[in-house]
Amino acid sequence: MDKEYLKRASFYAVTALLGVAAVIYFIYHLLIAFDNSVIFEQAQLAVSNGSIVSDGYIFRDESVLFTDSDGVLESYFDDGEHVKANTELARVHSSSSSVDRQEIAKIDRQIRLLQSSNLTSTSLYDTKYIDRQISEMYYLVCDKLSQGDFEYACQKTEDLNILLNQRQIITNTRVSFNNEIAALQAKKESLSGSYDDHGVSVKTKNAGYYYSSTDGYEEIFSPELLPSITPDEFSELCKSEVQTYSGKYPAGKIVSTHTWYLVCTVDKIKASEFHEGMVYNVSFPYAGNEIIPFTLERVASSPNGQTALLILKTDIVPDGFVFNRSQKIEIVYSTTSGVRVPANALRVINGEYGVYILDENVVRFIKIDIIFEGDGYYISQTEYPKEDTERRLQEHDRIITAGKELYDGKIAD
Repeated sequence: MDKEYLKRASFYAVTALLGVAAVIYFIYHLLIAFDNSVIFEQAQLAVSNGSIVSDGYIFRDESVLFTDSDGVLESYFDDGEHVKANTELARVHSSSSSVDRQEIAKIDRQIRLLQSSNLTSTSLYDTKYIDRQISEMYYLVCDKLSQGDFEYACQKTEDLNILLNQRQIITNTRVSFNNEIAALQAKKESLSGSYDDHGVSVKTKNAGYYYSSTDGYEEIFSPELLPSITPDEFSELCKSEVQTYSGKYPAGKIVSTHTWYLVCTVDKIKASEFHEGMVYNVSFPYAGNEIIPFTLERVASSPNGQTALLILKTDIVPDGFVFNRSQKIEIVYSTTSGVRVPANALRVINGEYGVYILDENVVRFIKIDIIFEGDGYYISQTEYPKEDTERRLQEHDRIITAGKELYDGKIAD
């Protein structure tokens, strides 16, 4: 009797549970059927650059300075500094005095740093301003170190030291660095008088911009070649051996003008994106990520070739820029801007592309004109003629990315 009762009770319990589950299932799907909620994201402006990456070669009007003696070069000017004609630029010392000369060169750098650290007036500075500069410079140095750009990081470390020194003056920790400068100058004079090697003078006959180092390509990569150079000739030029000078020793060089050229090889089809006389921004990833505007002087191609040359020109020389003869470059040839549209929001209604947006609580269909397709998104045009009065997608519109049975005029929760 008890067993029969338990069986019937179990049967009724299971039946009740199944009934409850069926009701829940029915209510769930009923709620979904009448669910008017949507998922949206706010429209934002986006910019996409069309660019090419290539190896750029630098051409400048360079004249190598020579001496008859080999040894250690003691420069009196910083790289890129303008010098007058008949100026003594440096001296070359024998190797036996190289240790002292290296120490003197180090002292000269310390003196220049401290001289740059002195402030004639602190009225134009405050701690917030200098602290912001220090913070920006610190993170710039860290960023360049992480990228492996050690040369640029070392240059900016000196600027960071100057800012830290200037902060001491602004906060009245010290008045100036004149005492330190005087001590360094005395040490330099002591070292200078410890030997008789006065070195061989290096002078320039012409005015220009002085650089203490040479690479042996100064006469090979000459701007005089650029008006007529072909892709094949450029390819052979890039294979050239470093120039050597019998019986003469390079002691720096003079660059006659700020004007310099950048030449690179690109696919001939891609070259059609470029137009002579136009200005293009060129990025140098391994030279501090410097961005420099260049004017395209010439596009050179061969009738049967697959490549073309881009010959670009500029008069801009950023402070501390590293003129390695060949370096990686990126040239931006087009910029597309508009409203970013997620790929999952794109709809095709009656053959027209568009998106649904949420206007207060009403769903609206807005036509769009796609001008760029990226990875998982599109860019829609934003500029139209004044006579075009149709509602267009705008920044801050709420673009619907998910929702059931969407249509223009639907009321959303």
